[in-house]
Amino acid sequence: MEMWAPFLWGESNLGEFLLTSIPMYTMGVYLLPETTHQMMDSIRFRFFWEVLENKRKYHMVKWEALCRPKEFGGLGFINTRVMNAALRCKWIVRIESGQDDLCCMLLHRKYCSNEGEGGFFQSRQEGGSQFWKGLHAVKHWLRLGSWYEIGEGNSTSFWNDVWSGEAPLKVTFPAIYKACSNHNETVKQVHNSGEWVINLRRSLTELELEE
Repeated sequence: MEMWAPFLWGESNLGEFLLTSIPMYTMGVYLLPETTHQMMDSIRFRFFWEVLENKRKYHMVKWEALCRPKEFGGLGFINTRVMNAALRCKWIVRIESGQDDLCCMLLHRKYCSNEGEGGFFQSRQEGGSQFWKGLHAVKHWLRLGSWYEIGEGNSTSFWNDVWSGEAPLKVTFPAIYKACSNHNETVKQVHNSGEWVINLRRSLTELELEE
């Protein structure tokens, strides 16, 4: 790809400017279904390979390869699925950081805890709008790249956040996580009166205890 990439530079820029920038605002508000991403990929793919001669041409390289960064041999086309998730995660960061803007204040007031201890990750998804459910659908991506200041543990999820080790405890101890009766407890709720108390739905087997 490096040999012919310079000749396609203008065409790739034109395609990205015209076809990728159009849905950018929508991707910042809604989590688009897979069928929509497939349709956008198909349009961009055809434009890139067929725009010069306006006829069907053989696609010599997979679309996934074209979406790689230029330093890794691709042309740097935007992966709309990744961009969609990233734009949604930006909303979570805005809400979690307590930005003083009307939109975030309304979302926090409507969906997050009124006790002042809960943030987005302790908020309810049930009964939420399409926008809010879309945020919950991508929150695991943000958690994987986040570190937390635990403090008293009021807003840190015991099982879902990366606060001890390199991965969430539900990944490190999957068997115990499945047997746990409450998957949404905070660190403070589990560390009660100086002791670690995990409520289980059933007794653990010997193999689970070894974990």
